[in-house]
This record gives sequence, C-alpha cells and structure tokens, in this order.
Amino acid sequence: MASVQFSIRAAGCANVRQEPALKRLLNQPLATIQLALRLAGVPRAQRHARAVECLTLVGLERRLDHRPYELSGGQQQRLCIARATANRPMLILADEPTGELDSRTGQEILSLFRQIVALEGTALVVATHDPVIYDFATAVYELDDGRLTRSSHPEGASDG
Repeated sequence: MASVQFSIRAAGCANVRQEPALKRLLNQPLATIQLALRLAGVPRAQRHARAVECLTLVGLERRLDHRPYELSGGQQQRLCIARATANRPMLILADEPTGELDSRTGQEILSLFRQIVALEGTALVVATHDPVIYDFATAVYELDDGRLTRSSHPEGASDG
C-alpha cells in the first residue's frame, strides 16, 4: 500500500508544510532537488538541469551548495517549494506555507506560488488561517465540522 501511495504522490501531488522539514536534511539545495527527482524515477541525465531550473524559479540559484542551516526561513521555504515543483505535479498542497514567516517574506512566497501556478500549470490548494492569503486565491473554501463550503468572504477570492 505504501508504494502505491508513494507513486500516486510522486506523480501527481506534492506538499509544502508550514515548517520546512529541511532542518533534518544535510544536503545542499541542489542535492535535495536531485534526490527528489531520483526518487521519482527521473533519468540521471535530466536531474541536474531540472534541479537548477527549480532552484532558479524560486530565486535560489546562488545558493545551490549552501546547507539548509545556512538558509533563512524564507529561503528554506523556497527550497521546499522547489522540491515540491521538481516533478511537475498536477497539484501542490500547502499547509500554512507562510505561518513561520514575516509578512514581507510571506508575500514573496505567495507571489512565488502565483508564478508557479502560471508557469508550471500546477493547481494549488492552501490550508491556512491567514486572511491575507484570500487576496491571492481564486476561490476560498471553509472547512467547519467536516463540511467544506465555499466561503462568502468579501475580500479576495475572485470568481474563477
């Protein structure tokens, strides 16, 4: 069952968490992305170029060989986003992706997500308590007692 779940997730869905899990990793950003691509079955000849492409997309092209502990919180979150986009998933699930960041860095991360959706054609679902994110959404839904309903929030969330 675990291998089936992994293959579905590896092929079509990726996630970005509130707190980057990278603190446990010892690899530099380039190696982190290449490992994700290797696990997804991407041929060795294609891994380096795609990893550099993903890191450039998130603005980490000058940090390829830094250790995770040498990156700021925003840079660590960008690395998580680069890793999530590496396999060109159809869907990215982001759980409070700006929760550990200051407001300016949070805005940068949201702009980055918008860019990824446009450039990569990836759908994005964000779970959050932060109403600032509503302005970046095309639709806002609320989960209350197990029921998912479209929100009537007047701010943000253009029809789409």
